[in-house]
Amino acid sequence: MANNLFFVAHTITNRQGWDDFFSKWMDVFGSEGMNVDKALAHPEFEGNQCLFSCPAGGDAHFCMWKMPAGYSKQDFQAFIDRFIGGHAINKGYSVAETLGAQALDGRSTAREFILAAKGGAGVGYLDKPQLWLTVHNITDRKAWEENVMEGKCMRTPCFVHRILMYAHIICTGFASGSAAGVRKCNSPSDCGNLGQEGHGTALVLMLDEDKCICVDGTPAGLSHGEYQKMIDEFTRGTAKNDLYLLNTKQGVGMMNLSEDLLNQDFMKWGEAYVNPFTKTASHEATNPAHAMDIASQ
Repeated sequence: MANNLFFVAHTITNRQGWDDFFSKWMDVFGSEGMNVDKALAHPEFEGNQCLFSCPAGGDAHFCMWKMPAGYSKQDFQAFIDRFIGGHAINKGYSVAETLGAQALDGRSTAREFILAAKGGAGVGYLDKPQLWLTVHNITDRKAWEENVMEGKCMRTPCFVHRILMYAHIICTGFASGSAAGVRKCNSPSDCGNLGQEGHGTALVLMLDEDKCICVDGTPAGLSHGEYQKMIDEFTRGTAKNDLYLLNTKQGVGMMNLSEDLLNQDFMKWGEAYVNPFTKTASHEATNPAHAMDIASQ
Protein backbone atom coordinates (compact mmCIF):
# COMPACT_ATOMS: atom_id res chain seq x y z
CA MET A 1 0.00 0.00 0.00
CA ALA A 2 1.88 3.02 -1.27
CA ASN A 3 2.29 5.39 -4.22
CA ASN A 4 -1.31 6.69 -4.24
CA LEU A 5 -1.35 7.44 -0.51
CA PHE A 6 -0.96 10.89 0.99
CA PHE A 7 -0.60 12.15 4.55
CA VAL A 8 -1.67 15.65 5.52
CA ALA A 9 -0.92 17.73 8.60
CA HIS A 10 -3.55 20.41 9.15
CA THR A 11 -2.77 23.50 11.21
CA ILE A 12 -6.12 25.10 11.99
CA THR A 13 -6.15 28.85 11.38
CA ASN A 14 -9.89 29.53 11.62
CA ARG A 15 -11.37 27.50 14.48
CA GLN A 16 -14.96 28.58 13.89
CA GLY A 17 -14.69 27.84 10.19
CA TRP A 18 -13.07 24.46 10.93
CA ASP A 19 -15.80 23.51 13.40
CA ASP A 20 -18.49 24.60 10.95
CA PHE A 21 -16.78 22.51 8.24
CA PHE A 22 -17.04 19.37 10.38
CA SER A 23 -20.60 20.22 11.44
CA LYS A 24 -21.54 20.36 7.78
CA TRP A 25 -20.13 16.89 7.22
CA MET A 26 -21.90 15.55 10.31
CA ASP A 27 -25.16 16.78 8.76
CA VAL A 28 -24.28 15.17 5.43
CA PHE A 29 -23.28 11.82 6.90
CA GLY A 30 -26.17 11.82 9.36
CA SER A 31 -28.84 12.55 6.76
CA GLU A 32 -31.76 10.20 6.16
CA GLY A 33 -30.89 7.28 3.92
CA MET A 34 -27.12 7.89 4.03
CA ASN A 35 -25.00 4.81 3.41
CA VAL A 36 -21.37 4.09 2.62
CA ASP A 37 -21.76 4.13 -1.16
CA LYS A 38 -23.59 7.46 -1.07
CA ALA A 39 -21.00 8.92 1.28
CA LEU A 40 -18.05 7.92 -0.88
CA ALA A 41 -19.82 9.21 -3.99
CA HIS A 42 -20.29 12.71 -2.55
CA PRO A 43 -18.97 15.10 -5.22
CA GLU A 44 -16.71 17.04 -2.82
CA PHE A 45 -14.63 13.88 -2.27
CA GLU A 46 -13.88 13.82 -6.03
CA GLY A 47 -13.54 10.03 -5.91
CA ASN A 48 -10.90 10.12 -3.17
CA GLN A 49 -11.11 8.22 0.13
CA CYS A 50 -10.12 9.37 3.61
CA LEU A 51 -8.45 6.48 5.48
CA PHE A 52 -8.31 8.23 8.83
CA SER A 53 -8.90 11.65 10.31
CA CYS A 54 -7.90 12.52 13.87
CA PRO A 55 -7.48 15.64 16.02
CA ALA A 56 -4.44 16.02 18.23
CA GLY A 57 -5.42 18.90 20.49
CA GLY A 58 -4.72 22.56 19.93
CA ASP A 59 -4.63 23.46 16.25
CA ALA A 60 -3.28 20.13 14.95
CA HIS A 61 -5.25 17.58 12.95
CA PHE A 62 -3.95 14.68 10.83
CA CYS A 63 -5.44 12.74 7.95
CA MET A 64 -4.44 10.08 5.46
CA TRP A 65 -6.00 9.77 2.01
CA LYS A 66 -6.09 7.23 -0.79
CA MET A 67 -6.21 8.79 -4.23
CA PRO A 68 -6.64 7.33 -7.73
CA ALA A 69 -3.53 5.93 -9.36
CA GLY A 70 -1.43 8.59 -11.02
CA TYR A 71 -2.27 11.38 -8.58
CA SER A 72 0.73 13.60 -8.01
CA LYS A 73 1.61 15.37 -4.80
CA GLN A 74 0.60 18.62 -6.49
CA ASP A 75 -2.77 17.10 -7.43
CA PHE A 76 -3.32 16.06 -3.83
CA GLN A 77 -2.32 19.46 -2.44
CA ALA A 78 -4.78 21.18 -4.79
CA PHE A 79 -7.54 18.78 -3.78
CA ILE A 80 -7.02 19.06 -0.02
CA ASP A 81 -6.90 22.87 -0.17
CA ARG A 82 -10.21 22.88 -2.10
CA PHE A 83 -11.75 20.36 0.27
CA ILE A 84 -10.82 22.16 3.50
CA GLY A 85 -11.85 25.53 2.15
CA GLY A 86 -9.35 27.89 3.73
CA HIS A 87 -9.83 26.99 7.41
CA ALA A 88 -6.34 25.51 7.87
CA ILE A 89 -2.85 25.37 6.46
CA ASN A 90 -2.71 21.93 4.84
CA LYS A 91 0.72 20.39 4.36
CA GLY A 92 0.51 17.31 2.17
CA TYR A 93 3.14 14.58 1.84
CA SER A 94 3.53 11.60 -0.46
CA VAL A 95 3.63 8.28 1.40
CA ALA A 96 6.53 6.24 0.06
CA GLU A 97 6.20 3.13 2.25
CA THR A 98 3.95 1.86 5.00
CA LEU A 99 3.96 -0.64 7.83
CA GLY A 100 0.68 -1.54 9.53
CA ALA A 101 -1.58 0.25 7.02
CA GLN A 102 -3.21 -2.80 5.44
CA ALA A 103 -6.54 -2.45 7.30
CA LEU A 104 -6.96 1.28 6.66
CA ASP A 105 -9.98 1.49 4.41
CA GLY A 106 -12.12 4.33 3.10
CA ARG A 107 -15.35 2.37 3.35
CA SER A 108 -14.76 1.53 6.99
CA THR A 109 -13.92 5.15 7.79
CA ALA A 110 -17.08 6.36 6.04
CA ARG A 111 -19.14 3.79 7.96
CA GLU A 112 -17.69 4.99 11.27
CA PHE A 113 -18.40 8.62 10.35
CA ILE A 114 -22.03 7.75 9.51
CA LEU A 115 -22.47 6.00 12.85
CA ALA A 116 -20.96 8.97 14.71
CA ALA A 117 -23.16 11.42 12.80
CA LYS A 118 -26.22 9.42 13.81
CA GLY A 119 -25.30 9.66 17.48
CA GLY A 120 -23.03 6.67 17.96
CA ALA A 121 -20.04 6.82 20.28
CA GLY A 122 -16.57 7.08 18.76
CA VAL A 123 -14.60 3.85 18.90
CA GLY A 124 -11.06 5.22 18.82
CA TYR A 125 -7.88 3.16 19.08
CA LEU A 126 -8.30 -0.13 20.92
CA ASP A 127 -4.84 -1.57 21.57
CA LYS A 128 -3.48 0.92 24.13
CA PRO A 129 -4.88 3.68 26.38
CA GLN A 130 -2.91 6.46 24.68
CA LEU A 131 -1.95 6.89 21.04
CA TRP A 132 0.81 9.28 19.95
CA LEU A 133 1.75 10.50 16.50
CA THR A 134 5.42 11.41 16.14
CA VAL A 135 6.75 13.34 13.17
CA HIS A 136 10.45 12.52 12.86
CA ASN A 137 11.96 15.39 10.86
CA ILE A 138 15.19 13.70 9.83
CA THR A 139 18.09 16.15 9.94
CA ASP A 140 20.94 13.73 9.24
CA ARG A 141 19.91 10.86 6.95
CA LYS A 142 23.21 8.99 7.17
CA ALA A 143 23.33 9.20 10.96
CA TRP A 144 19.64 8.25 11.17
CA GLU A 145 20.26 5.04 9.25
CA GLU A 146 23.39 4.26 11.21
CA ASN A 147 21.44 4.81 14.42
CA VAL A 148 18.81 2.39 13.17
CA MET A 149 21.34 -0.26 12.20
CA GLU A 150 23.32 -0.09 15.43
CA GLY A 151 20.21 -1.14 17.33
CA LYS A 152 21.36 0.41 20.58
CA CYS A 153 17.89 1.51 21.65
CA MET A 154 16.12 -1.83 21.77
CA ARG A 155 13.92 -1.03 24.72
CA THR A 156 12.42 2.18 23.38
CA PRO A 157 8.95 2.11 21.83
CA CYS A 158 9.56 3.56 18.39
CA PHE A 159 9.72 1.06 15.56
CA VAL A 160 12.64 1.70 13.30
CA HIS A 161 15.58 0.37 15.24
CA ARG A 162 13.92 -3.03 15.65
CA ILE A 163 13.88 -3.98 11.97
CA LEU A 164 17.31 -5.57 11.70
CA MET A 165 17.02 -7.23 15.10
CA TYR A 166 13.74 -8.81 14.02
CA ALA A 167 15.41 -10.36 11.02
CA HIS A 168 18.34 -11.60 13.09
CA ILE A 169 16.14 -13.05 15.82
CA ILE A 170 13.66 -14.60 13.39
CA CYS A 171 16.56 -16.26 11.60
CA THR A 172 18.69 -17.48 14.49
CA GLY A 173 16.76 -17.07 17.70
CA PHE A 174 19.91 -15.47 19.09
CA ALA A 175 19.93 -11.92 20.40
CA SER A 176 22.90 -10.09 21.78
CA GLY A 177 23.74 -6.65 23.13
CA SER A 178 20.67 -4.55 23.88
CA ALA A 179 18.42 -7.37 22.60
CA ALA A 180 19.91 -9.99 24.92
CA GLY A 181 17.37 -12.35 26.37
CA VAL A 182 14.84 -11.87 23.58
CA ARG A 183 13.54 -15.16 22.24
CA LYS A 184 13.14 -16.10 18.59
CA CYS A 185 10.11 -14.57 16.84
CA ASN A 186 7.77 -17.36 15.82
CA SER A 187 4.71 -15.13 15.48
CA PRO A 188 3.76 -11.47 15.15
CA SER A 189 2.91 -11.50 18.85
CA ASP A 190 6.50 -12.50 19.64
CA CYS A 191 7.71 -9.53 17.60
CA GLY A 192 5.41 -7.27 19.58
CA ASN A 193 7.17 -8.34 22.77
CA LEU A 194 10.50 -6.96 21.55
CA GLY A 195 9.54 -3.40 22.44
CA GLN A 196 9.25 -1.71 25.80
CA GLU A 197 6.55 -3.24 27.99
CA GLY A 198 3.25 -1.41 27.65
CA HIS A 199 4.25 0.24 24.38
CA GLY A 200 3.49 -0.78 20.82
CA THR A 201 3.68 0.64 17.31
CA ALA A 202 0.53 0.69 15.20
CA LEU A 203 1.56 2.52 12.02
CA VAL A 204 4.69 3.69 10.24
CA LEU A 205 4.71 5.99 7.22
CA MET A 206 7.84 6.94 5.35
CA LEU A 207 7.12 10.27 3.70
CA ASP A 208 8.95 12.43 1.23
CA GLU A 209 10.95 15.46 2.47
CA ASP A 210 12.93 13.25 4.91
CA LYS A 211 10.05 12.68 7.29
CA CYS A 212 8.92 9.54 9.08
CA ILE A 213 5.61 9.17 10.92
CA CYS A 214 5.31 6.75 13.85
CA VAL A 215 1.95 6.12 15.53
CA ASP A 216 2.64 4.46 18.88
CA GLY A 217 0.47 3.26 21.74
CA THR A 218 1.58 3.82 25.34
CA PRO A 219 0.28 3.23 28.86
CA ALA A 220 -2.17 5.71 30.34
CA GLY A 221 -0.70 8.72 32.09
CA LEU A 222 2.52 9.05 30.11
CA SER A 223 3.20 12.77 29.85
CA HIS A 224 4.31 14.65 26.76
CA GLY A 225 7.62 15.51 28.44
CA GLU A 226 8.32 11.89 29.40
CA TYR A 227 7.57 10.63 25.93
CA GLN A 228 9.54 13.43 24.27
CA LYS A 229 12.57 12.41 26.31
CA MET A 230 12.22 8.77 25.25
CA ILE A 231 11.91 9.60 21.56
CA ASP A 232 14.74 12.15 21.60
CA GLU A 233 17.00 9.58 23.26
CA PHE A 234 16.10 7.12 20.53
CA THR A 235 16.93 9.42 17.62
CA ARG A 236 20.14 10.70 19.26
CA GLY A 237 20.23 14.02 17.46
CA THR A 238 19.45 12.66 13.98
CA ALA A 239 15.92 14.10 13.84
CA LYS A 240 13.73 16.80 15.32
CA ASN A 241 10.76 14.99 16.83
CA ASP A 242 7.33 16.60 17.06
CA LEU A 243 4.93 14.63 19.27
CA TYR A 244 1.14 14.78 19.34
CA LEU A 245 -1.26 12.95 21.65
CA LEU A 246 -4.17 11.88 19.44
CA ASN A 247 -7.79 12.16 20.51
CA THR A 248 -8.83 8.98 18.73
CA LYS A 249 -12.44 8.91 19.96
CA GLN A 250 -13.04 12.19 18.17
CA GLY A 251 -11.44 10.82 15.01
CA VAL A 252 -12.48 8.20 12.48
CA GLY A 253 -10.53 5.27 11.09
CA MET A 254 -8.23 4.84 14.08
CA MET A 255 -9.91 1.63 15.21
CA ASN A 256 -8.48 -0.02 12.07
CA LEU A 257 -4.92 0.40 13.35
CA SER A 258 -3.46 -2.63 15.12
CA GLU A 259 -0.11 -3.56 16.60
CA ASP A 260 -0.67 -7.11 15.39
CA LEU A 261 -1.01 -5.98 11.79
CA LEU A 262 2.17 -3.93 11.99
CA ASN A 263 4.02 -6.87 13.52
CA GLN A 264 2.79 -9.05 10.67
CA ASP A 265 4.55 -6.66 8.31
CA PHE A 266 7.71 -6.95 10.44
CA MET A 267 7.49 -10.73 10.25
CA LYS A 268 7.08 -10.65 6.47
CA TRP A 269 10.15 -8.48 6.11
CA GLY A 270 12.17 -10.54 8.54
CA GLU A 271 11.32 -13.75 6.74
CA ALA A 272 12.20 -12.20 3.38
CA TYR A 273 15.49 -11.01 4.81
CA VAL A 274 16.54 -14.49 5.91
CA ASN A 275 15.19 -16.33 2.86
CA PRO A 276 18.13 -17.04 0.53
CA PHE A 277 15.79 -17.29 -2.45
CA THR A 278 14.55 -13.70 -2.20
CA LYS A 279 15.95 -10.98 -4.39
CA THR A 280 17.23 -9.07 -1.37
CA ALA A 281 20.99 -8.87 -1.18
CA SER A 282 22.54 -8.63 2.26
CA HIS A 283 23.80 -5.08 1.72
CA GLU A 284 20.30 -3.99 0.67
CA ALA A 285 18.62 -5.67 3.60
CA THR A 286 20.53 -3.54 6.07
CA ASN A 287 18.90 -0.41 4.70
CA PRO A 288 15.58 0.44 6.42
CA ALA A 289 14.20 1.87 3.17
CA HIS A 290 14.59 -1.57 1.59
CA ALA A 291 13.05 -3.14 4.66
CA MET A 292 9.86 -1.22 4.22
CA ASP A 293 9.88 -1.78 0.47
CA ILE A 294 9.86 -5.53 1.08
CA ALA A 295 7.18 -5.26 3.75
CA SER A 296 4.88 -3.36 1.42
CA GLN A 297 5.04 -5.87 -1.44
